[in-house]
Amino acid sequence: MELEHVIEFVALADTLNYHKAADKLFISQSSLSKHIKTLERDLGVPLFDRNVGGVMATEFGKLFYPYAKKIAQLYSDYQTDAELKLHSLSGSVSLGTEYDISRLLCAFKTENPDFVVKVFDNPASKLVKRGLRLGEFELAVMHEDTETNNEFNSIPFCTEELVLAVSSRDSLARQEGPITLASLKEKHFILPSEQGMLYQIIKRCCRERGLNPVSVCSGLSVGRILDLVSAGVGIALVPKLDAQLRDTPNVTLLELNQGYPIKLNLYFRKDVEFSPGAMRFISFMQKYRQQ
Repeated sequence: MELEHVIEFVALADTLNYHKAADKLFISQSSLSKHIKTLERDLGVPLFDRNVGGVMATEFGKLFYPYAKKIAQLYSDYQTDAELKLHSLSGSVSLGTEYDISRLLCAFKTENPDFVVKVFDNPASKLVKRGLRLGEFELAVMHEDTETNNEFNSIPFCTEELVLAVSSRDSLARQEGPITLASLKEKHFILPSEQGMLYQIIKRCCRERGLNPVSVCSGLSVGRILDLVSAGVGIALVPKLDAQLRDTPNVTLLELNQGYPIKLNLYFRKDVEFSPGAMRFISFMQKYRQQ
C-alpha cells in the first residue's frame, strides 16, 4: 500500500468527485482512478461505488476513511516538523577577517550546505575592528594584540609562524638551514598593507632581529605578495600556513632561525549574545582546529 495512494483516497472521499480531487492533488483524473484501483486491490475490498450519478464510498471505504485520514494527517505533520528542523539547521553567519580562511569556509560549507556565510575580507585590521564594533558582522578573525583583547572577547583560532618567501630562482632558495633576518639587509622586501596587523607584526619581528627591511612594494594582500615573489620582484615575510595553502608556483618558503609565532583569535563583542548561526560556526571551528 502506497502512502501517496492513501492521501489520494482521502482527497476523493472528501470531495466524492474525481475532477475536484485530481485538481486538488495536481494529478490527472486517469492517474487518480488508476491509483484508487491499485489501493483497492492492495486492501482487497472496494472503497468506492462508481455510477453515472457520481462516486460514493462503500462500507469498506467509510471504515477505512478515519484511518486513512489519520495517516494523511500524520504525514502532513511530519512534513511541517521536518521543514522546521531543516530551517533550524540552516541559517547564516557574518564574519570579518584579515586572514585567509578559505579552507575553513570550504570545510564548513561542505558540512553545512544550507548555511549562508557572509564574509568581509580586508587586510586592514582597523576596518575589521570597526565592522565588529558596529555590528556589521558577529565574528572576526584577527591577529592577537592587547588592544583587541581588551575590547572584545575571543576564542583561540590558530597559531602561525612567519616564513621567508623567495622566488625559486633566487639564490636564497638553495640555502641550507634556517635564514637569519639580519643577513637580508641588501634584499628588497614586499610588504603587506600598513593598515593591517600583519604589517605591524613583520616590522616588529624585523626590528627585534636587527633588520630594517627595504621596501620595494607595499600595501598588498598575501596572495598578491606571493605572486610578486614568484615573479622575482622581491622577497617577503608571510604566514606559513597561509602561504602553504596558496601553493603559489615558483615560490620557496624558508624557515627563520628564530621562529616568530603569530596568534590569531576569533573575536566577538562582549555585549552581544551569539546567534544560532554564530554558535554553529564556532562549534565547527573548534572541531576543525582539533583535526
